[in-house]
Amino acid sequence: MAGLLSKSSNDVFFGTRVQGEECEPDTGPNGRLSVSSPLGCCPAHMSPFLILLCLVVAVFLLVLPIQLRVRRKMQRYWQRGCTGVLWRRRFPDVPKAEIREFLGIYVEAFAYRKSRRFCFSPDDRVMEIYHNQYPEKGMADAMELEFLARDMRKQYGVDLAEFWKEDITLGDLFLFIHSRPA
Repeated sequence: MAGLLSKSSNDVFFGTRVQGEECEPDTGPNGRLSVSSPLGCCPAHMSPFLILLCLVVAVFLLVLPIQLRVRRKMQRYWQRGCTGVLWRRRFPDVPKAEIREFLGIYVEAFAYRKSRRFCFSPDDRVMEIYHNQYPEKGMADAMELEFLARDMRKQYGVDLAEFWKEDITLGDLFLFIHSRPA
């Protein structure tokens, strides 16, 4: 590494000649900056702000396609009208307030806005929604399922692990919770 940063005027480091302590831009035969040195400075003298800015831009460019995919997949839920009618048809004897409370717990666990609680129907599968939120394998989640299990245990005294299955729907969860003896 020391050989790369020697102070000889013949050394080239990322398109910049290092002479003495200062960086001089690498110019072509016409006296303009060469293509290999668009910023005209060497990494050894780049400001921490510029390095941080480059990192932020790189992370943004890596995350943007994933976020666009998540947004596209979640649109099917967000574009729905109110699903309250579907919930009332499926559970006609349950008061609206209980359905609202259940869906409120669900959207809170998944960190969705409370106003979106009726974007989900009784036929929506919990894991399908989860996989739409996290489409990439190995993506770190925000522990939504763990928060859902915790909140269901706290509010209704149920352990989701007792009856959990991969294709469980929100309606199945609601039915299990409301069919238990008080």
